[in-house]
Amino acid sequence: MEGLKSEQLYEETSIASLRWNNERFKHPMLVGDVVHVEMEFTAKRQRATRPAGIITEAVRLVNQNGITVIDSEHISLIQLRE
Repeated sequence: MEGLKSEQLYEETSIASLRWNNERFKHPMLVGDVVHVEMEFTAKRQRATRPAGIITEAVRLVNQNGITVIDSEHISLIQLRE
């Protein structure tokens, strides 16, 4: 999911993937499935020591039928806008 997610949103600003939490494999993924990532930002906080912030995202991998295959929470360190 990391590659699909970063490619779309913040390929240029991502510093580090800090942690994945609460991974839930909710439905089997089959050969031939077409999947995409859906994300929602659920929390953010700025780092005092550098121009960066920590964000928390709800991340879902969804198949071509709209069924959530994997559900997880991701925490990332990203650059702030200048």
